[in-house]
This record gives sequence, structure tokens and C-alpha cells, in this order.
Amino acid sequence: MERRTLLTLLLTAPAAAVLAACGSDDAGAPAQTGDPLPPVTDVTTVPTTLPDPDQPVTAMLEFGYYGGFTTRDVAFQQQPQVLLTSDGRLITPAPTIAIYPGPLVPPANVQTITQEGIDRLLDAARDAGLFADVTYPEHAHVADASTATLRITVDGETYVHEAYALGIDESLDELQPEGDRLGAASGLEEFVALLGDIPALVGADALGPAEPHRPEAYQLSAVPAGDLSGYELEPTVVEWPTDTGVILADAADCTEVDAAQVGELLESADQLTFFAEDGVTYQVLARPAYPSRSC
Repeated sequence: MERRTLLTLLLTAPAAAVLAACGSDDAGAPAQTGDPLPPVTDVTTVPTTLPDPDQPVTAMLEFGYYGGFTTRDVAFQQQPQVLLTSDGRLITPAPTIAIYPGPLVPPANVQTITQEGIDRLLDAARDAGLFADVTYPEHAHVADASTATLRITVDGETYVHEAYALGIDESLDELQPEGDRLGAASGLEEFVALLGDIPALVGADALGPAEPHRPEAYQLSAVPAGDLSGYELEPTVVEWPTDTGVILADAADCTEVDAAQVGELLESADQLTFFAEDGVTYQVLARPAYPSRSC
């Protein structure tokens, strides 16, 4: 990984994210600029109790910026900005300092959230018109932006919002065809802004203390690293353990592995740590295995 690529990973923020909607074919026409938010017709209540803790953990709400013109490294490690799980946990990216090399695994924090806090969070999404299918503008005039993606699951129903280049300068909206203006995205933009200050949204008393997130599994991608002599700082090469259950030569796309097998190894590595297996040196990308994301 080039140094400037690593610095980009550490220093850039998903400033230009927008979603390309996931609505049904018979969904109503998008709202025009200045119109009220889309009416909520399908959902009038939110869950009143958390699910059985013995059941598999699922994602109740996930928001993040994905895709865009970026490197393979950054694309693989893009993580949710907010992830609410069905067992009452809230996972968000942890603050990091701009150092090089940074940690190999993007750090995240986890904290508990009460049922009242969950209700406030989901109520805000409902009030923003997000318990419905919404068609978002395509913004064909905007290049290389990321896609803001929100998934909400309540009472067995899942709503997916994908808005490409969300939050671009509204002056560019005039380039969109008539009937395909930013009004459709106003509810999503409103809700994303609220997610920027979750304690204010749900109440600080609804949140437990933030702690480092230790996932139960990691997802890996490994490719041969080639010549390592071009780095300004000397990389570290570590022998890949034979008891992980993962063969790096077979992990080019994505492989999930239990944290008990690789957690300590990955958490102690940084972006200039490479791994050797059968005489080949690999660059390994790693991310937490969240309930909303499979390989």
C-alpha cells in the first residue's frame, strides 16, 4: 500500500456521499424541493422490546458511506458510521489520530443503548419519512462520489435507502431533470445530520460508556504484496500462523475467520505489517465482521 494511500485512508472523510435509492417500482414520485417529507404509511410503531438474547444478533439500523472513486484498500475497509444491533449495542468508528502507519483494523467503539434510546432513534427515522420506499436523484453530473446507505429493519420489514452523492451543493440540483430534485433526499439528509450527535438524539442517559469494540470474527482479504522496497518506512513481515484456518493464497476476495484465531494478531498489526505464507508475502486487509455485512 502506498504511503499516500494510507494517509488518505486516515485523513479523508466520506464528505461526498450520496445514495441511489432502493425503492419499489410502484413507489410514488419523489417529493419536490420544499415539499413535505414522504408520508409514512406502512409503519406506525417501533418495537417495544428487544428480541430474545438467545436469537442471532442482527442489524436494526446501519448507516455508512460506501463505494466511490477510491482504492481497493479503502473500499474493503469502509465501515458503518452507525450500527445498531438487535441486542441493544451501538457501534461507531473510534476517534483516531492521523499517524502513519495507522492500525491495520479500523477501530470502533461499542456502547449499550436502552430501549428508550432505540425508540428515539427509530422514531427520528420514521419522522424523517424513512420507513418507506424513496426514489433518490441519480446526480449523473457528479463523478466519483460515494453512496450514503441506510438500512432499517423494524417489525420484520427492511427499508433500504441508497443515495449517491448525498449532501452535494444544492446549486448543482438544477442540472437534474424536472421531478428528480433533491427534495427526495431531504429526509435522509435530515436524519444523517441527527446521527452526527447521537447523545443529543437519543439522550446521553440512554447510552452506556463507550468501549473498544472486540468483534467475534474478522473478514480478511489477502493479495501478494510484491516488492516492499519502495516504502519510506520499513515494513514489518510476520509469518502467517498455520492454525488460523485461513490460507492467504485462497483469500483474495473475502474470508471470515473467528476472532479467537486471529484477533490478537490483527489488532497488534499496522498498515505496514505484511504476512508471509509459503515463501510469498501478502498484504492483508481486515475489517470487523458486523451482522449487517457478509463476505
